[in-house]
Amino acid sequence: MTSLDFSRAVNLNIKATAGRKFDAVLTFTRDDSGSVDWTAKTLNFKVYDKFNGTAMVNWAGGTGFAISTDTITFNQVFENEITEVDLEKGIYYFEFYNLTDLQAIAYGKVELI
Repeated sequence: MTSLDFSRAVNLNIKATAGRKFDAVLTFTRDDSGSVDWTAKTLNFKVYDKFNGTAMVNWAGGTGFAISTDTITFNQVFENEITEVDLEKGIYYFEFYNLTDLQAIAYGKVELI
């Protein structure tokens, strides 16, 4: 079984308003100032109810966020995909990864206020 490489992932804490669209833009640069081209990659963003818990949000490029060179733009309300109800205020955990190269991009907490 193949596992994700978290060695270069960034630990982030995200704060957003429950029930409102999560509008955020992540811009990436490389150490050598080269561009980071996400356009040919399959990216996935998951939000869990607790650490190592159940995935409640599962977004892939085109759903939840848009992909371009150097930039990923989020544009979606955090909604439980099972119940189709917006996530309530609280602390959740997320993982954002590149499935094409099996590399984690970021991980951490999502606080919905």
